[in-house]
Amino acid sequence: MVDFERPPRVLVVEDDDAIAQVLQRSLRMEGYEVRVAGDGPTALEGAHAFLPDLVLLDLGLPGMDGIEVAKRLRASDDDVPILVLTARDAVESRVEGLDSGADDYLVKPFERQELLARLRALLRRRRRGARRTSRWAISSSIPTPMRSPAAIGMSISRSASSSCWSTSCATNASSSRASACSTRCGGMTRSR
Repeated sequence: MVDFERPPRVLVVEDDDAIAQVLQRSLRMEGYEVRVAGDGPTALEGAHAFLPDLVLLDLGLPGMDGIEVAKRLRASDDDVPILVLTARDAVESRVEGLDSGADDYLVKPFERQELLARLRALLRRRRRGARRTSRWAISSSIPTPMRSPAAIGMSISRSASSSCWSTSCATNASSSRASACSTRCGGMTRSR
């Protein structure tokens, strides 16, 4: 399990009581603090009151479906990881779930070990993101001189024949990774 100062909080949003209870018991056995919501509106209230570290979200919910719950969580700038846990296995459903703001999608029936591994992965990413954010917040408060694109080995040019902007990156010979160069045109980014 990911190291937290307190047990990680998981909001289980599931309208089937039997499944919700099995998930709740299983997650508590693993050391998670768990709350259950049986419908969409209760899920939104729970997300704001309980402040979960992760949401397990069924799609077929009364009151408001899981897609709408995910969209509303994202619209409120809530970046809590969302793992959709549903019986909807069509590719279109998976794409819709992920596009609505979910971070992962697992189809029922599922293996307990896989669910727990996905939870750990999402929590690891969230924790790493929080550490990165706090580092950026600290470093961004320290005044630093402005660096021009040329000073960091980058040139930006505009093609005379089009409205495309081209970015060229200098490759650092000591770098183990090659620099990524891209052309941005009409909202699309293409790697070169």
